[in-house]
Amino acid sequence: LHRVDRRQRQMCIRDSVKALRKGEKGLVIIAGDISPLDVVSHLPVLCEDNGVQYIWAPSKEDLGAAGGTKRPTSCLMIVPGGGKKGDKSGKSEEYKEGFDEVSKEIKAL
Repeated sequence: LHRVDRRQRQMCIRDSVKALRKGEKGLVIIAGDISPLDVVSHLPVLCEDNGVQYIWAPSKEDLGAAGGTKRPTSCLMIVPGGGKKGDKSGKSEEYKEGFDEVSKEIKAL
């Protein structure tokens, strides 16, 4: 996993659920080593109801590092084009292209 820009991510379960309920689209990555599993068991159903792709990551430590923090995290939601609406830099377009590529690979799974 590569580091994700902080404007393009939701780092915890609460923020991810809030974004899903608001109708934001993106990719939800859920750590597979969470105990008890009931903490994250509602996320796949919520993602499927909202048409958002999700995938499982092997560890919460790797997921936290990808989110740019030293602390482990149970859930990470990547929202392409997140952040400032008036951002004209090419970086946002670069994230969108990378997101589209990953999205195609996940659909193939």
